[in-house]
Amino acid sequence: MTFDLLFEDNGKETLRGSEKVTTTEELAEWNYGQYEGLLTGEIRALRREHGLDTERPWDIWRDGCEDGESVYVLDSRDNIDITTGPHNSLVVLGS
Repeated sequence: MTFDLLFEDNGKETLRGSEKVTTTEELAEWNYGQYEGLLTGEIRALRREHGLDTERPWDIWRDGCEDGESVYVLDSRDNIDITTGPHNSLVVLGS
C-alpha cells in the first residue's frame, strides 16, 4: 500500500489514529493484469506473442493492459482525473 511506502514506521500509527488518513480503492495502483512485474521490453514481447502491436509498439496510455485496466477505466474512477499536460503528456491527478 502506498501509505506504507510513504511514511516511516514510527509515524504510521499516529497518522492512522489522527483520522487524517483514508484508505480507498479509488486511488489504488493501476491494475497491470498480465503485465504485473514485467519490464516494457517483456510486455512488448508478450504482446507480439499474442498477435498484438504489429504496426506500432505498445504504449500503456494508448493500449492499456491485457486482463488489467486501460487508461479509460482508470479515468472512470471517481477520484482520478487524467488530462493532457505540457507537450501533450498525460497527467494523472487525484482529488
